[in-house]
Amino acid sequence: MPSHELKILQEFIHHQNVQIIGEINPSRRKEIMLSNFFKSHKNQTVKIKIQCREEQKVILAKTDAVGRDFVILTSLLTKYWIPFRAIETAEQPYDQVNIPHQQHQQVVYDEELKQNILLKFGKTVSQKDYLKQQFLNKL
Repeated sequence: MPSHELKILQEFIHHQNVQIIGEINPSRRKEIMLSNFFKSHKNQTVKIKIQCREEQKVILAKTDAVGRDFVILTSLLTKYWIPFRAIETAEQPYDQVNIPHQQHQQVVYDEELKQNILLKFGKTVSQKDYLKQQFLNKL
């Protein structure tokens, strides 16, 4: 079986197992389903509704960490620690662009400069002041 088909099959089996466990243990069903949802949406934007005292709040934030019975969500200025028992609904918003968090910055570089540095390093660096500064500051 090709690896992409195997991965899809494994995800399907995992989701079916979660459903079965939830049916067998209804007292923990909500925790299991929420944990599975937040783990599958790590570093992605989610929209949750929580019951806070007498009012219902809607929070739109990125999933930061998932614990046994809680989730940590972060927005631009706020970090939320929310127990699963307070969450009424959780969903992925469809009106948001959802790109997982990238650790590395993508850089656009000059292809000709790259070739010159690779093939004629000393000559290229010695001719350009900004390259001298970059290499001398790094040492």
